[in-house]
Amino acid sequence: MNNERPRIPPLCGTKEVAELLGITRQNVPNTRKTKGFPDPITHIGKRPFWLESDILEFRDKRNHRKSEGILR
Repeated sequence: MNNERPRIPPLCGTKEVAELLGITRQNVPNTRKTKGFPDPITHIGKRPFWLESDILEFRDKRNHRKSEGILR
């Protein structure tokens, strides 16, 4: 019998999303409306949670577009 626990990927709540994106927690709902922002992987109660990797990918794409002058 294998006693190892399943590996759960890192998750982010609103606070962690704000920290990773360099925005306030209050601005997360507005940022969620941005094209390409990932859907939450799950909800606990009414609180959304995202895969950390999805948020980092969104951040990197957003930063790339900013550096290319695509976003203002």
